[in-house]
Amino acid sequence: MDWYSFKKEEKQKFVDVLSRGRRLKNTIVVFCLVSIALLVLAGYSRAQKKVTVCVEGKKMEVQTFKKTVGEVLQEKNIPLKPQDKVTPATFTFLKDGLKIVIRQAIPVTITADNWTQKHWVYPGTVAEVLQSLDVSLGKNDLVRPPLTSVVRAGTQIKVTRVVKIEAVKEIKLAFNTQRETNPNLPRGFTQVSRAGRSGLEKQNWQITYHDGREVERCLLSRTIVLAPKDRVLQVGTKRQVAVSRSGQGINSAQEVTMLATAYTHTGNNTASGTPPCYGSVAVDPRVIPLGTRLYIEGYGYAVAQDIGPAIKGQRVDVFFETGAQARQWGMRSVKVKVLR
Repeated sequence: MDWYSFKKEEKQKFVDVLSRGRRLKNTIVVFCLVSIALLVLAGYSRAQKKVTVCVEGKKMEVQTFKKTVGEVLQEKNIPLKPQDKVTPATFTFLKDGLKIVIRQAIPVTITADNWTQKHWVYPGTVAEVLQSLDVSLGKNDLVRPPLTSVVRAGTQIKVTRVVKIEAVKEIKLAFNTQRETNPNLPRGFTQVSRAGRSGLEKQNWQITYHDGREVERCLLSRTIVLAPKDRVLQVGTKRQVAVSRSGQGINSAQEVTMLATAYTHTGNNTASGTPPCYGSVAVDPRVIPLGTRLYIEGYGYAVAQDIGPAIKGQRVDVFFETGAQARQWGMRSVKVKVLR
Protein backbone atom coordinates (compact mmCIF):
# COMPACT_ATOMS: atom_id res chain seq x y z
CA MET A 1 0.00 0.00 0.00
CA ASP A 2 1.44 3.32 -1.01
CA TRP A 3 0.57 6.92 -0.18
CA TYR A 4 -1.71 7.31 -3.20
CA SER A 5 -3.89 4.40 -2.15
CA PHE A 6 -4.95 6.24 1.07
CA LYS A 7 -8.07 8.23 1.16
CA LYS A 8 -7.99 11.96 1.55
CA GLU A 9 -9.29 11.86 5.12
CA GLU A 10 -6.70 9.32 6.11
CA LYS A 11 -3.92 11.39 4.57
CA GLN A 12 -5.04 14.46 6.47
CA LYS A 13 -5.04 12.58 9.75
CA PHE A 14 -1.50 11.39 9.07
CA VAL A 15 -0.34 14.95 8.31
CA ASP A 16 -1.91 16.20 11.51
CA VAL A 17 -0.07 13.55 13.48
CA LEU A 18 3.24 14.56 11.88
CA SER A 19 2.62 18.27 12.63
CA ARG A 20 1.90 17.58 16.26
CA GLY A 21 5.19 15.60 16.45
CA ARG A 22 7.16 18.47 14.99
CA ARG A 23 5.61 20.99 17.43
CA LEU A 24 6.40 18.68 20.37
CA LYS A 25 9.96 18.34 19.17
CA ASN A 26 10.34 22.09 18.88
CA THR A 27 8.86 22.54 22.35
CA ILE A 28 11.33 20.08 23.83
CA VAL A 29 14.25 21.85 22.10
CA VAL A 30 13.14 25.24 23.37
CA PHE A 31 12.68 23.84 26.86
CA CYS A 32 16.19 22.41 26.82
CA LEU A 33 17.68 25.67 25.60
CA VAL A 34 15.86 27.63 28.28
CA SER A 35 17.01 25.19 30.94
CA ILE A 36 20.60 25.48 29.77
CA ALA A 37 20.37 29.28 29.82
CA LEU A 38 18.94 29.24 33.33
CA LEU A 39 21.73 26.93 34.48
CA VAL A 40 24.33 29.24 32.93
CA LEU A 41 22.75 32.30 34.54
CA ALA A 42 22.60 30.54 37.88
CA GLY A 43 26.26 29.60 37.64
CA TYR A 44 27.16 33.16 36.65
CA SER A 45 25.21 34.50 39.57
CA ARG A 46 26.89 32.13 41.97
CA ALA A 47 30.37 33.04 40.64
CA GLN A 48 29.88 36.81 41.05
CA LYS A 49 30.25 38.23 44.60
CA LYS A 50 29.11 41.56 45.98
CA VAL A 51 31.50 42.87 48.66
CA THR A 52 32.13 46.19 50.44
CA VAL A 53 35.64 47.68 50.63
CA CYS A 54 36.24 50.29 53.39
CA VAL A 55 39.45 52.37 53.21
CA GLU A 56 39.80 54.63 56.28
CA GLY A 57 36.04 55.14 56.52
CA LYS A 58 35.38 55.48 52.77
CA LYS A 59 33.09 52.70 51.45
CA MET A 60 33.10 51.19 47.97
CA GLU A 61 30.63 48.55 46.75
CA VAL A 62 32.32 46.01 44.47
CA GLN A 63 30.89 43.19 42.29
CA THR A 64 33.56 40.74 41.27
CA PHE A 65 34.33 37.25 40.07
CA LYS A 66 37.62 37.18 41.99
CA LYS A 67 38.09 34.52 44.62
CA THR A 68 40.12 36.15 47.41
CA VAL A 69 40.38 39.49 49.22
CA GLY A 70 43.82 40.12 47.78
CA GLU A 71 42.62 39.57 44.23
CA VAL A 72 39.80 42.10 44.71
CA LEU A 73 42.24 44.73 45.97
CA GLN A 74 44.52 44.13 43.00
CA GLU A 75 41.54 44.33 40.65
CA LYS A 76 40.56 47.72 42.07
CA ASN A 77 44.17 49.00 42.15
CA ILE A 78 44.18 49.54 45.90
CA PRO A 79 47.89 49.54 46.90
CA LEU A 80 49.03 48.13 50.23
CA LYS A 81 52.14 48.97 52.28
CA PRO A 82 53.69 46.29 54.50
CA GLN A 83 52.51 48.29 57.53
CA ASP A 84 48.85 48.46 56.38
CA LYS A 85 46.25 46.28 58.08
CA VAL A 86 43.62 44.34 56.05
CA THR A 87 40.65 42.64 57.72
CA PRO A 88 40.00 39.88 56.85
CA ALA A 89 43.43 38.77 55.63
CA THR A 90 44.24 38.96 51.90
CA PHE A 91 44.14 35.15 51.49
CA THR A 92 40.53 34.96 52.72
CA PHE A 93 38.01 33.57 50.15
CA LEU A 94 35.23 35.91 49.17
CA LYS A 95 31.61 35.42 50.04
CA ASP A 96 28.64 37.54 49.15
CA GLY A 97 28.20 40.51 51.48
CA LEU A 98 31.79 40.35 52.85
CA LYS A 99 33.12 43.60 54.34
CA ILE A 100 36.81 44.33 53.73
CA VAL A 101 38.37 46.97 56.02
CA ILE A 102 41.75 48.55 55.22
CA ARG A 103 43.68 50.68 57.74
CA GLN A 104 46.51 52.54 56.04
CA ALA A 105 49.57 53.17 58.23
CA ILE A 106 51.08 56.67 58.30
CA PRO A 107 54.55 57.80 59.45
CA VAL A 108 54.87 59.88 62.63
CA THR A 109 57.84 60.98 64.75
CA ILE A 110 57.71 60.58 68.53
CA THR A 111 60.14 62.18 70.98
CA ALA A 112 59.99 60.85 74.53
CA ASP A 113 62.51 60.20 77.29
CA ASN A 114 65.18 62.10 75.32
CA TRP A 115 64.80 59.72 72.38
CA THR A 116 63.36 60.49 68.93
CA GLN A 117 62.08 57.68 66.71
CA LYS A 118 59.91 57.25 63.60
CA HIS A 119 56.89 54.92 63.79
CA TRP A 120 54.19 53.65 61.44
CA VAL A 121 50.79 54.03 63.08
CA TYR A 122 47.13 53.97 62.16
CA PRO A 123 45.21 57.26 62.03
CA GLY A 124 43.61 58.36 65.28
CA THR A 125 44.14 60.81 68.12
CA VAL A 126 47.49 61.47 69.76
CA ALA A 127 46.27 59.60 72.86
CA GLU A 128 45.33 56.53 70.77
CA VAL A 129 48.67 56.53 68.97
CA LEU A 130 50.68 56.74 72.20
CA GLN A 131 48.59 53.97 73.73
CA SER A 132 49.12 51.74 70.69
CA LEU A 133 52.89 52.21 71.07
CA ASP A 134 52.80 51.56 74.85
CA VAL A 135 54.07 55.07 75.65
CA SER A 136 52.88 55.64 79.23
CA LEU A 137 52.18 59.14 80.54
CA GLY A 138 52.59 60.56 84.04
CA LYS A 139 49.93 62.80 85.52
CA ASN A 140 52.12 65.90 85.07
CA ASP A 141 53.65 65.05 81.68
CA LEU A 142 53.16 67.48 78.80
CA VAL A 143 52.21 66.31 75.28
CA ARG A 144 52.32 68.38 72.11
CA PRO A 145 50.11 68.32 70.05
CA PRO A 146 47.33 67.84 72.64
CA LEU A 147 46.07 64.32 73.28
CA THR A 148 42.78 65.02 71.47
CA SER A 149 44.47 66.17 68.25
CA VAL A 150 44.12 63.98 65.14
CA VAL A 151 47.38 62.46 63.92
CA ARG A 152 48.27 62.90 60.26
CA ALA A 153 51.19 61.73 58.14
CA GLY A 154 54.35 63.49 59.30
CA THR A 155 52.97 64.57 62.69
CA GLN A 156 55.68 65.15 65.32
CA ILE A 157 54.63 64.20 68.85
CA LYS A 158 56.69 65.51 71.78
CA VAL A 159 56.31 64.02 75.27
CA THR A 160 57.92 66.09 78.03
CA ARG A 161 58.44 64.24 81.29
CA VAL A 162 57.49 66.52 84.18
CA VAL A 163 58.73 65.75 87.68
CA LYS A 164 57.88 67.87 90.72
CA ILE A 165 59.75 67.40 93.98
CA GLU A 166 59.74 69.18 97.32
CA ALA A 167 63.03 70.26 98.87
CA VAL A 168 63.89 71.83 102.24
CA LYS A 169 66.44 74.62 102.29
CA GLU A 170 67.95 76.21 105.40
CA ILE A 171 68.68 79.94 105.12
CA LYS A 172 70.97 81.85 107.47
CA LEU A 173 69.39 85.07 108.73
CA ALA A 174 71.74 87.98 109.31
CA PHE A 175 71.56 89.86 112.59
CA ASN A 176 71.26 93.63 112.97
CA THR A 177 73.61 95.90 114.91
CA GLN A 178 72.41 98.23 117.63
CA ARG A 179 74.69 101.14 118.52
CA GLU A 180 75.01 102.57 122.04
CA THR A 181 77.15 105.50 123.20
CA ASN A 182 79.79 104.80 125.88
CA PRO A 183 81.31 107.82 127.65
CA ASN A 184 84.06 105.62 129.12
CA LEU A 185 85.29 104.55 125.67
CA PRO A 186 87.55 106.94 123.74
CA ARG A 187 85.82 108.84 121.02
CA GLY A 188 86.15 107.25 117.56
CA PHE A 189 86.43 103.70 118.95
CA THR A 190 83.78 101.02 119.11
CA GLN A 191 83.42 97.97 121.27
CA VAL A 192 81.11 94.97 121.01
CA SER A 193 79.25 94.56 124.27
CA ARG A 194 77.05 91.74 123.00
CA ALA A 195 77.88 89.49 120.12
CA GLY A 196 75.26 89.04 117.47
CA ARG A 197 73.83 85.67 116.54
CA SER A 198 72.61 84.64 113.13
CA GLY A 199 69.13 83.18 112.79
CA LEU A 200 67.93 80.17 110.83
CA GLU A 201 64.94 79.90 108.50
CA LYS A 202 63.62 76.68 106.98
CA GLN A 203 62.05 76.99 103.53
CA ASN A 204 60.00 74.39 101.67
CA TRP A 205 60.35 74.64 97.90
CA GLN A 206 58.65 72.84 95.03
CA ILE A 207 61.06 72.28 92.16
CA THR A 208 59.79 71.40 88.67
CA TYR A 209 61.93 69.51 86.17
CA HIS A 210 61.26 69.06 82.43
CA ASP A 211 63.13 66.03 81.08
CA GLY A 212 65.56 66.30 83.99
CA ARG A 213 66.16 70.06 83.59
CA GLU A 214 65.01 72.46 86.31
CA VAL A 215 62.53 75.00 84.94
CA GLU A 216 60.76 76.42 87.98
CA ARG A 217 61.04 76.90 91.75
CA CYS A 218 58.07 77.79 93.92
CA LEU A 219 58.28 78.68 97.62
CA LEU A 220 55.60 76.73 99.46
CA SER A 221 56.26 77.78 103.06
CA ARG A 222 58.87 79.27 105.36
CA THR A 223 59.46 78.77 109.09
CA ILE A 224 61.88 80.63 111.38
CA VAL A 225 63.66 77.94 113.40
CA LEU A 226 65.95 80.35 115.25
CA ALA A 227 65.43 84.09 115.40
CA PRO A 228 68.54 86.26 114.90
CA LYS A 229 69.97 88.12 117.92
CA ASP A 230 71.11 91.71 117.43
CA ARG A 231 74.69 92.70 118.10
CA VAL A 232 75.19 95.61 120.52
CA LEU A 233 78.05 97.93 119.58
CA GLN A 234 79.23 100.62 121.99
CA VAL A 235 80.51 103.83 120.43
CA GLY A 236 83.09 105.77 122.47
CA THR A 237 82.60 109.45 123.28
CA LYS A 238 85.39 110.01 125.88
CA ARG A 239 88.28 112.40 125.14
CA GLN A 240 91.57 110.97 126.47
CA VAL A 241 95.14 112.27 126.83
CA ALA A 242 97.99 109.75 126.92
CA VAL A 243 100.59 109.72 129.74
CA SER A 244 104.30 109.07 129.21
CA ARG A 245 106.37 106.51 131.12
CA SER A 246 107.76 109.31 133.30
CA GLY A 247 104.23 110.41 134.14
CA GLN A 248 104.39 113.39 131.78
CA GLY A 249 101.52 113.70 129.37
CA ILE A 250 102.08 112.59 125.79
CA ASN A 251 100.71 115.05 123.31
CA SER A 252 97.91 113.96 121.03
CA ALA A 253 99.11 112.50 117.74
CA GLN A 254 102.58 111.78 119.23
CA GLU A 255 104.31 108.90 117.48
CA VAL A 256 106.57 106.41 119.36
CA THR A 257 108.40 103.26 118.33
CA MET A 258 107.38 100.13 120.24
CA LEU A 259 107.98 96.39 120.15
CA ALA A 260 104.76 94.66 118.99
CA THR A 261 103.77 91.04 119.59
CA ALA A 262 100.42 89.34 119.03
CA TYR A 263 97.96 87.13 120.89
CA THR A 264 94.53 85.53 120.31
CA HIS A 265 91.57 84.23 122.31
CA THR A 266 92.30 82.85 125.76
CA GLY A 267 88.72 82.45 126.88
CA ASN A 268 88.99 85.49 129.19
CA ASN A 269 87.77 89.04 128.82
CA THR A 270 90.21 91.93 128.59
CA ALA A 271 91.33 93.89 131.64
CA SER A 272 88.67 96.42 130.66
CA GLY A 273 86.01 93.72 131.16
CA THR A 274 85.04 93.34 127.50
CA PRO A 275 85.55 90.37 125.17
CA PRO A 276 88.68 90.86 123.01
CA CYS A 277 88.20 91.64 119.31
CA TYR A 278 90.27 92.92 116.44
CA GLY A 279 91.51 96.37 117.52
CA SER A 280 92.01 95.37 121.17
CA VAL A 281 95.63 95.65 122.32
CA ALA A 282 97.46 95.02 125.58
CA VAL A 283 99.78 97.73 126.89
CA ASP A 284 101.71 98.75 129.98
CA PRO A 285 99.19 101.06 131.65
CA ARG A 286 102.07 103.02 133.19
CA VAL A 287 103.08 104.05 129.68
CA ILE A 288 99.74 104.08 127.87
CA PRO A 289 96.62 104.18 130.03
CA LEU A 290 93.75 101.81 129.25
CA GLY A 291 91.20 103.31 126.94
CA THR A 292 93.75 105.22 124.85
CA ARG A 293 93.11 105.27 121.09
CA LEU A 294 96.07 104.26 118.99
CA TYR A 295 97.10 103.84 115.39
CA ILE A 296 99.61 100.97 115.00
CA GLU A 297 101.74 100.62 111.89
CA GLY A 298 100.78 97.49 109.97
CA TYR A 299 97.77 96.79 112.22
CA GLY A 300 95.50 99.81 112.05
CA TYR A 301 93.37 101.61 114.59
CA ALA A 302 93.26 100.13 118.07
CA VAL A 303 92.33 100.85 121.68
CA ALA A 304 94.33 99.94 124.80
CA GLN A 305 91.97 97.54 126.59
CA ASP A 306 94.18 94.84 128.07
CA ILE A 307 97.37 94.23 130.05
CA GLY A 308 99.77 91.33 130.33
CA PRO A 309 102.59 90.19 132.64
CA ALA A 310 105.10 90.29 129.78
CA ILE A 311 103.88 93.63 128.41
CA LYS A 312 106.18 96.12 130.16
CA GLY A 313 107.52 99.46 129.02
CA GLN A 314 107.51 100.32 125.32
CA ARG A 315 105.63 97.18 124.26
CA VAL A 316 102.22 96.51 122.74
CA ASP A 317 100.43 93.16 122.23
CA VAL A 318 97.90 93.27 119.34
CA PHE A 319 94.88 90.92 119.13
CA PHE A 320 93.99 88.60 116.21
CA GLU A 321 90.98 86.34 115.83
CA THR A 322 93.08 83.24 115.04
CA GLY A 323 96.31 81.79 116.28
CA ALA A 324 97.58 81.52 112.71
CA GLN A 325 97.19 85.27 112.24
CA ALA A 326 98.97 85.92 115.54
CA ARG A 327 101.90 83.67 114.58
CA GLN A 328 102.11 85.32 111.18
CA TRP A 329 102.45 88.70 112.91
CA GLY A 330 105.25 87.42 115.12
CA MET A 331 107.38 90.09 116.80
CA ARG A 332 108.26 93.34 115.11
CA SER A 333 109.16 96.95 115.76
CA VAL A 334 106.33 99.32 114.84
CA LYS A 335 105.46 102.97 115.05
CA VAL A 336 102.52 103.70 117.35
CA LYS A 337 100.64 106.99 117.06
CA VAL A 338 98.64 108.11 120.10
CA LEU A 339 95.29 109.60 119.15
CA ARG A 340 92.73 111.57 121.10
